Amino acid sequence: MMKNVEGGDFELGFMRFEEGDFPSQTTFMYDDLPYGSSQDLEKRADYYCTKFLFNSGIDLEVKKRERLTISGREVLAIHMEGQNHVTKEKARSKVYLVKKGNRIVSFVCTQWRPLKASYSQDPFDHFEAFVQSFKFVKKDFYENFEEEMKKAGL
Repeated sequence: MMKNVEGGDFELGFMRFEEGDFPSQTTFMYDDLPYGSSQDLEKRADYYCTKFLFNSGIDLEVKKRERLTISGREVLAIHMEGQNHVTKEKARSKVYLVKKGNRIVSFVCTQWRPLKASYSQDPFDHFEAFVQSFKFVKKDFYENFEEEMKKAGL
């Protein structure tokens, strides 16, 4: 479990400290309540990109946004990179915003490096394989609730 510094929320994730000077690390995370409230992927992504890594001082730039379908679900993949020249660090992230019923969940991979260090593609390849193969085993509370509301005509 990882605690989100900005909101105090807990997410399921993994952190790997890597060789090299601080901050050489990569995080993988699943968040069932990513920033924002819009059910529209594009609008949610717009808001998400204004909040993501905000407290780190990283000046993020969206490098690419792409619409995908993964396991039959609508997905918006966002590639971001940025730097903080004061702390002499940089970050590269790939975020998947995934439609799950009327909700949106996210999968996030972020790699931190000193400004002069290079990124490693290997963790992103593992993350990509994980997301592409991920299956939700059963419906969550919200999906069941939505079904019941439809059955009731609400």
